[in-house]
Amino acid sequence: MKRIHLFPSLLRLSIVQRRLLSVKVSDSIKNFIVSSKEIQAYKLDGVVCLRDVLSPVQCAEMLQASVEFMKANKGRIRYAKDDKRFFSAAFMADTIPVFEKFAKNSQLPSIAAQLMNNVKMVRFFYDQLFIKAPGAQARTAWHNDLSYWPFRGNDLISIWCALTPVTRESSGVVYVPGSHLNKTLYQAVTPDEDDKFVDPSRMACPDFSQDQNLLSWDMKPGDVLCHHPLTIHGSGPNHSLTDQRIGLSLRYLGEDVIWYPSKYVMQIPRDIQHLVVGEYPADDKVFPPTYTL
Repeated sequence: MKRIHLFPSLLRLSIVQRRLLSVKVSDSIKNFIVSSKEIQAYKLDGVVCLRDVLSPVQCAEMLQASVEFMKANKGRIRYAKDDKRFFSAAFMADTIPVFEKFAKNSQLPSIAAQLMNNVKMVRFFYDQLFIKAPGAQARTAWHNDLSYWPFRGNDLISIWCALTPVTRESSGVVYVPGSHLNKTLYQAVTPDEDDKFVDPSRMACPDFSQDQNLLSWDMKPGDVLCHHPLTIHGSGPNHSLTDQRIGLSLRYLGEDVIWYPSKYVMQIPRDIQHLVVGEYPADDKVFPPTYTL
């Protein structure tokens, strides 16, 4: 019987990756300066797209690592409930050096600091991988990230890195601008619709798909989306029959965050016994500093 590969375009990516990774570049990475206009857009809309943040070598390295991680089929992974062509995973940086280096030693922590009102310290929270194969019909439900997390506060940020070309057709992320200002937490919905995350005290997030003011961007590898943890977002199916959509999201926290766990949020695979509810999570082993001023 002929084996059908759920992610056929991954087989075509390896040649491009090897070519890019063969290029020698300096290990030093200049800080990416976020403009005042971009900072203002983040504050107003709760999201901003930054262009050409990652180098081609960084993109190739993380694309290869992401593909290899998915092929290994190990770790904290999830598939969409009704479509196994949507793969997601989290906490790769906790065990895989290439993901850890990217999360902690790239230009991303500096970008996080600039967008979080120039905080003096940024800590790494976790990383998350999203892969939608060509033709994947699974949607990413409308949600805001803070609903999944054991925190309260304003100084948290997600930086979603495009590792492949992304368009609205290929399941680009779509945002409800300004929704972070409402400060409403909705029920969390995981790709596999895990009931453990559904907090009955919260209402389900409304369907914004017909909203006329939605924001989305066509992206090339190296572009990044930065969004506030309360900004409502989601994505549709990957209607492209040829293009893989791979995004790697890095989460960071700043200075006004307090530890606020519950049974409805994600469980962190680290030693969290010393964290105190209602206090700043100043544990360098659990949430390592990645940027200090």
